[in-house]
Amino acid sequence: MLCVSLTRGGVRQTFFDQGKLHFSRLSQLATHSLDEIGRTCAADSAKIFQYLVAQRQIPRGVALRAVILAHPGQVSALQELCRNTNELHFEFIDLAATARQLGLKDTPVDSNADSLFIHCLATKTPAQQFAPAIDRRLHQLWQIRFALTSAAWIVLSACLLFAGKTALNLYELHDTIDATKALTAADTQRYRSLLEGLPKISITPDNLRAVMGRLEAVQKNTPAMDPMLLHLSLALNDIPKIELTRLTWKAGDRPDAGQKGSGAAKPAAGVALPGTAATNGNWTVIEIQAQLPLGLVTDQRAQLELIESFAARLRDPQTDVRVLSRPFDIESDKPLKSTGDRSDAQLADVPKFSLRMARQL
Repeated sequence: MLCVSLTRGGVRQTFFDQGKLHFSRLSQLATHSLDEIGRTCAADSAKIFQYLVAQRQIPRGVALRAVILAHPGQVSALQELCRNTNELHFEFIDLAATARQLGLKDTPVDSNADSLFIHCLATKTPAQQFAPAIDRRLHQLWQIRFALTSAAWIVLSACLLFAGKTALNLYELHDTIDATKALTAADTQRYRSLLEGLPKISITPDNLRAVMGRLEAVQKNTPAMDPMLLHLSLALNDIPKIELTRLTWKAGDRPDAGQKGSGAAKPAAGVALPGTAATNGNWTVIEIQAQLPLGLVTDQRAQLELIESFAARLRDPQTDVRVLSRPFDIESDKPLKSTGDRSDAQLADVPKFSLRMARQL
């Protein structure tokens, strides 16, 4: 195919074979008149056909297709000058319609195709670049400016999106704050109503808070009685003849704190006195008052053995046990003996004793 187009320099003939450009030739014009353009297109196309046949680019006897880009107003005049022959077949393409199809904004007013070629060159840049670096400098600066401008617009868009999201979150946060304030005011009003409905007391809230703090401190420092009471209950289960009548407990620095005189509490036989550990530290003390069966009122030896067995049952490495009182006085110069059966024994004669359990915290 031979593409014939009019440019500012003259008539250009470009030969394509299989979609590839092989060569291009420019024929200059003197007057640029329509008649000169038509004769030049016809004559130069015939010359190129002869050249291609000589170079064996096309076989003999085959017509060459010549495509002329022309303004629709000049097509009829050019057709009169460019007639088909056995060697050449002329085809005319509407330059204005082609320009609109390719997206050229300014439609050509004549057959000059320079603006269309420049537009195609700008929209579909070829891979090859033959211009020197100094001529491409302004274009490279334009590319850099375009890249920077595009990046700035992208950053600005991102900032605007972030600002919009932040403004939306701020608006939602204001709504949440208003709702929280309303809920807080309602809860405060409800709390005040509850306070007004409570009975009036003479103590201030600060003093009440201080008292409760001291109470919690006392409760934390109060020794736990569960282990000793459990130990006592197991001993009473093992010796069911002993009946518990009274129990008191206290905490002190010494297991014998509060006793009058050193002889007020005589230890049972074989019971060791507390050593140095008994004189220091915190102790939990339980004083037990119990009674023996009424049937043992006449048998002092059995009473003593039962009391000693109970004390031995309560005693362990962690627990110190002392007998505080017995149903009778023990004197070293009097033997223990049974007084026989007394049928007149009364309830008031029930033998009673007391002992003290002490365990260090």
